[in-house]
Amino acid sequence: MLRKIVISLSIFLAQAIDVSAARQADPIGEKLAKARDSSESKTSKARESFLQAMETRLNTISKKAQLDDIKRVKSETDAFRQDGTMPTNPFVALDRKNYETAVARARSELKKALEAAKAEYVKAGQLAEAEAIDSELRSGASPVVEREERTREPLDPIVGFWRIVIGERGTTQTVLNVYFPPVDNPGVRSAMARRNQTSPVKYFQGSWSKSGDIYTLHGPNGATAKVKMGGGGEGFAGRAAAGAAVVGFRQQR
Repeated sequence: MLRKIVISLSIFLAQAIDVSAARQADPIGEKLAKARDSSESKTSKARESFLQAMETRLNTISKKAQLDDIKRVKSETDAFRQDGTMPTNPFVALDRKNYETAVARARSELKKALEAAKAEYVKAGQLAEAEAIDSELRSGASPVVEREERTREPLDPIVGFWRIVIGERGTTQTVLNVYFPPVDNPGVRSAMARRNQTSPVKYFQGSWSKSGDIYTLHGPNGATAKVKMGGGGEGFAGRAAAGAAVVGFRQQR
């Protein structure tokens, strides 16, 4: 009798464990967790590569650059390592672009994984899980977003990586130095004119295109002009809807 009770109890416990395991099993969540880990790993590797590249640049310019440039690169490298503040010096501009591209790719892969998981949860009737992912997608939040993707924008962004020429060809033109601050979404960039210069230009805001960066120049009274980035760091635009036209711009070395 006791043996039958023990056997029955064992069967009951085994069934209970199976049911509990079935309830806890979440293949969709497990797959998404792997995607998160992969994206975070790629972001971390991109950060380490960026730091190594900046150290290499620092060693190179230490042999021929001005003391102020050397001090600036070192200071910005240390700041990035400490709290993720993005460097703005021109010596590491290419390295920074490579870093941002790698991070953007990692985040894009994670976004696709989130969207796929959301669809699978909806199909499986797990609406609470689907809604949680939907909220994450809408907010743009992600565990992959690390400190280095945030930046403290300078109070006076006087660093000019680009020259913007405003005005018709053959007429008086205004040349502006602009600063392109990093943003969370690498597909959207903006720029602000230097504060110590007056101009009708307010800011740039553009979207990524497979054929190149497309920027919209916003001027006074709602004036806009499309600007397309070329592979050589040059761009050209048509006449603005109102006000001066944007003739073109060239990357400033």
